[in-house]
Amino acid sequence: MPVTFGRSNVDLLKAIHFLAWRNPPPPLAITAEELIAITPQLLHLGAGALAWRRIADSDLQDLPAALELKRAYQFHTLQTAVDELNLTRVFSDFRAAGIEPLLVKGWAIARLYRDPAIRPFSDIDLIVQPQHTGKAREFLQNAWRYPINIDLHEELKDSDGQNVEAMFARSQLINLNGTKIRVPCEEDHLRFLCLHALRHGIWRPLWLCDVAVALENRRADFDWQSCLGDNQIQANWILSTIKLANQLLGAEINDTPVAEIKKPLPRWFVNAVLQNWQAAKGMKQISLNAIVLSNQFSFREKLAELSYRWHRPIEASLDLQIPFNRLPRLPIQLAASLLRVPDFLDALAQRLKNR
Repeated sequence: MPVTFGRSNVDLLKAIHFLAWRNPPPPLAITAEELIAITPQLLHLGAGALAWRRIADSDLQDLPAALELKRAYQFHTLQTAVDELNLTRVFSDFRAAGIEPLLVKGWAIARLYRDPAIRPFSDIDLIVQPQHTGKAREFLQNAWRYPINIDLHEELKDSDGQNVEAMFARSQLINLNGTKIRVPCEEDHLRFLCLHALRHGIWRPLWLCDVAVALENRRADFDWQSCLGDNQIQANWILSTIKLANQLLGAEINDTPVAEIKKPLPRWFVNAVLQNWQAAKGMKQISLNAIVLSNQFSFREKLAELSYRWHRPIEASLDLQIPFNRLPRLPIQLAASLLRVPDFLDALAQRLKNR
């Protein structure tokens, strides 16, 4: 495929992530100028190591930008080993406290990559059974002792009400340095990965790589009914995400229900994801109410965050339980915004009361 200088950052991100999880990945056609232009964004997105593996044996490997990517790969190689040790320690400590955790994302998906270093993880995402939630929350008050963030998924929004007990019953134990790490079954994890990525507007291309890796490493008797569930709207979201991974990054969809879907993805859905890639910005880990009402953020920062969160047709669709179809998203975004007004007014009233 011929390369033309001046491709957009989005086009470059698609090219670099395209089948990047394969062993080996296809040859990457990129110019020195394009690599220099996209390197800062790759590093910001946590894809520096992945990019380095795409160019390590090319004529570009000695460029200063390439050396930055190489350093990212070396760092993530070492960090992955450290994070794996932290993960085994967390599981051992949780179990010693009488809590059995279930790991999602992070190492649970990185272990399936051809090289775990190209899929770095910066936190440990855990699910515990409902009867252990309070105990786990109390345990994590001392989480400062771990040099890695631990995120406890209490409401399971990403699994949309899946029965936690059933998830544990279907889970599997994977050995890591002599410690058994509990991870979801393939069906539950693919579902989780899709819905989690959607909750955040799929702003990182790596999350679509995760979906592709989970999809292409599934066993022969993968149960699609279990993965998609009985809720047709949620099934639509999951299938749309898988189709997007195919459309943008080349994920294999033969012998999947996605292959039977003839309708193209809604243009607004594809555009929303690509716009998020272009912005390369995830939402601050703080509620919009807190940002707007806080004195820590400037007026310009508040406007920027309001503007960014307004352009969230994917998240608005999930909030209102609307399938991904060709219907315009503006009314849905408006409705989703109006639903947040009471919470904002409550927060404002509480702030005024505490003054």
